[in-house]
Amino acid sequence: MSWEPWLPNDSPLQVQLTVDSECILLDVGPEHLHCLHLISSEYEPFLNAFQSKSVPELVEAVPHPPDQDQHYRDDLRAGAFQFVDAGSGSSQEDLPLPYQVVFWQAPPTMAWRYPQPRALTHVDIFPVPFKIATDSPDQESKGQVLCSLQYWSDCHTHYLPYAQFELSESEVCHLELPTPPHQIVSCTWRVQLFLQSEEEDELLESGNVLVSPRALAACMRVDSFFAPRQVPCFQAALNISSLQVIVRFIMINLS
Repeated sequence: MSWEPWLPNDSPLQVQLTVDSECILLDVGPEHLHCLHLISSEYEPFLNAFQSKSVPELVEAVPHPPDQDQHYRDDLRAGAFQFVDAGSGSSQEDLPLPYQVVFWQAPPTMAWRYPQPRALTHVDIFPVPFKIATDSPDQESKGQVLCSLQYWSDCHTHYLPYAQFELSESEVCHLELPTPPHQIVSCTWRVQLFLQSEEEDELLESGNVLVSPRALAACMRVDSFFAPRQVPCFQAALNISSLQVIVRFIMINLS
């Protein structure tokens, strides 16, 4: 549970629940099914009464002051962020500070962090020159540079994929972002580059790929939006390594 400084005074606390389990074992028999039937019978009148209510009685329109909505344009190139190169011992799972952009070289990665959870409303990727270092100066790359836009999930404690796009040296890419209710708000976002040929993957691992992650900050226009009402008050994540279900039946001998 936490209360963030960007929350309005009348907002509830932020609650995050994470459950990790290596194995869950469910042993189901006739007695368990009988108990579930009794429980459903007891709660059936309550559920019917709850479902019989009309939608206008359950949903009330809550006005939101427009001054709480904040729109931002061209975040990375507007000059508000500090650009930092990650150290040799830094992990790509390390989170940047607010208003900070951190770059990693292998694989080329750019991560940035807002002071409050924001939704990305518009992302344009302009042409960027990239080159693969090879033994022959006339040899060109035949692969494509695939980029993954990801967001940091506090419940999962790692980055999750959000959208994908390809870098181009000649075309502008207008990234199609998820729309509400599938829109995600997060403080930390990152873009990671992946090469789609085996030869280029080997060069990437050896550090010979001349695709600077700083080029991403120069070629990307990122617009964002912050509204306290978009930030969920409760988030939960359940991580289970394995689930085992045992179903037992009792055979009755009538002879």
